[in-house]
Amino acid sequence: MTLESFLSPEIIVLDTETTGLSGYPRDKIVDIAMISLNTKTFKYQPIYNSLITYPPEITKDFTNAWIFKNTDLQISDLVHGKPEVQVAKECRSLLSDHTVTSFNTDFDFGKFLQYQPWCFPDPLFCIMQEATAVCQIRVPYKRDYKFPSLIEAHSMLCNGRKFDQPHRALGDALGATEVLITLLKRNIVKVL
Repeated sequence: MTLESFLSPEIIVLDTETTGLSGYPRDKIVDIAMISLNTKTFKYQPIYNSLITYPPEITKDFTNAWIFKNTDLQISDLVHGKPEVQVAKECRSLLSDHTVTSFNTDFDFGKFLQYQPWCFPDPLFCIMQEATAVCQIRVPYKRDYKFPSLIEAHSMLCNGRKFDQPHRALGDALGATEVLITLLKRNIVKVL
């Protein structure tokens, strides 16, 4: 994979946590984080991290969401967030003139971030898809490799290190950034 349209050596890696897998409009983003990665120096830092709050008539539909039953995030935490429209606007302002990606772009962008109020630019590539051939996790009874989970890819490509807070946007964005750094260093993903 060659990234030919870089305006700067900086790339934004983001992650979302949502109320479900169906996507917009049924499900909502409740947690989003963005990491800025310099692809020349491999230095990175969080540049955005926010919970998203919704009106009570929408939040009442979140009670059975996997994210609230299987992580440390609780519905009650969302009151500390910002409204969806505000978060989308703040995020879009940080993305101007930057390449953006995520670990699973089909999910993050295809099911959520292409829609209002987000309207994010298309990602240039998918970290998970780029990591598939490197991780080489076989699917039983098939010739193909399966897409690795972020936990699998991070464990295999980042010397078995675990990352903090899996299934929270900031922790997953940091983990995805570390996987991307390994792919860049191995020239799996190339920056011109």
